[in-house]
Amino acid sequence: MLVYLLFHLLFQLIHSILSFLLNDTDLFQGAIVLLFHLSYHRLA
Repeated sequence: MLVYLLFHLLFQLIHSILSFLLNDTDLFQGAIVLLFHLSYHRLA
C-alpha cells in the first residue's frame, strides 16, 4: 500500500510537470498512464 501511495504521488508530480511543459499531448499522457498502470501491476 505504501509503495502504491509513493508511486501515485510520483506519478502526479511527473504528470503535472509534463502537463506544464507540453500543453496539448493527449496521446503522450495516455501512454504515460498506460505505463504507470503496467508498472503498478508488475509491482503489486
